[in-house]
Amino acid sequence: MSESVWPVPDSADVRSIESILAAFDAALTFQPGGAPDFRRLKSLFLPVGNLVCPKPWNVALDVDGFQHFVREALPKLNLDQAGFAERNQIVKRYTIGGVNAVFAYYTLHSPPTAKEAFGKGVNMFHIVEFDGKFAIASCVWEDESATAPTPAELRPRQ
Repeated sequence: MSESVWPVPDSADVRSIESILAAFDAALTFQPGGAPDFRRLKSLFLPVGNLVCPKPWNVALDVDGFQHFVREALPKLNLDQAGFAERNQIVKRYTIGGVNAVFAYYTLHSPPTAKEAFGKGVNMFHIVEFDGKFAIASCVWEDESATAPTPAELRPRQ
């Protein structure tokens, strides 16, 4: 697929905020020896969409740049052979017209079936609605750490 042609999303992936976040997780999740579904991931974003992580990664990337970042990071983190799953849970959502600010608490799992998470943090998505379809404009994430604890109001309720 030419990177200049933006993939059309599956209509089921973009019918709601919940469905687009489920598709985001599914696109990043892969079984041992597999890889993320980058075509599906790209289809969820606006062509001007971006992904940003100030710490610890120091990245601000467009969707194609994020794909390259992930391809390089997976072997360094030993996830390419083990498999991976990201699971987002919406904890706060603000909607103003067709603009949505969505805070999701995420957990990272390897292998994908692992119950215990090896990483956690918060994704802040800006999701817009055009003609009844949703698209991600941006995703800013912060990995939880001793210097970046997740505030209680952004943790899922037990």
